[in-house]
Amino acid sequence: MKVQNWPGTDIGDVYNDIISKVAPTGDVLGVGDSAFTHAVCNMKYFRENPPNKGIAININPNDLGKMNNFDVIYCNANDMTFEDDSFDFVYCNGV
Repeated sequence: MKVQNWPGTDIGDVYNDIISKVAPTGDVLGVGDSAFTHAVCNMKYFRENPPNKGIAININPNDLGKMNNFDVIYCNANDMTFEDDSFDFVYCNGV
């Protein structure tokens, strides 16, 4: 996967470039994401290509809510209860 050169670029643009190259579709799980504007689930790619079902998990109750087509819920990444094969794509951020 070729990504662009990023000197002096906003980190959000870097994340978006990577997400765009991977181009996840279907049901997406974001581990360690949040319902804030700087979140991966709020990157331009996901705003323009919302997942069928988007769930993001976080252990901070202040980081929960809705962002685009994602529900950001309270869940510990070490104790997830999702069934096997529940998601087509999983990303992890800051965990």
